[in-house]
Amino acid sequence: MTSFPYRPIRIRRVGIHWRPFATALVSSNGKSIELDFLVDSGADFTVVPKSVGEQLGFEQHDHFMGVGAGIAPYVLKRVTLQIGKTAIPARIAWALDEVTPVLGRLDVFDQLSVSFDRRRKRVILTR
Repeated sequence: MTSFPYRPIRIRRVGIHWRPFATALVSSNGKSIELDFLVDSGADFTVVPKSVGEQLGFEQHDHFMGVGAGIAPYVLKRVTLQIGKTAIPARIAWALDEVTPVLGRLDVFDQLSVSFDRRRKRVILTR
């Protein structure tokens, strides 16, 4: 089991709002980058921004289209995600723009149990 504290953000007209984040090591092409991901049970894909994919040596071959606030282009890539001591193979969407890293359902929620403890303000991931 690995858990991470929620993080406070200030939203105009709302005040402080707590969001679930998790830290993961993303590895591909012999390179690794540690990222803080917003954990989003409504997101289909885990998403990394363009700059992170470039640092991992991703190359743009195929375009797929995704749906978000608008239509956002991305390329599907295979990586290893290490969350705590647990490493899992996963497909991620490499966004062709700078976006917030998001930990989504595809592959991640299939291999890990993800719980949101809103009272304690923690997200819990277990194998």
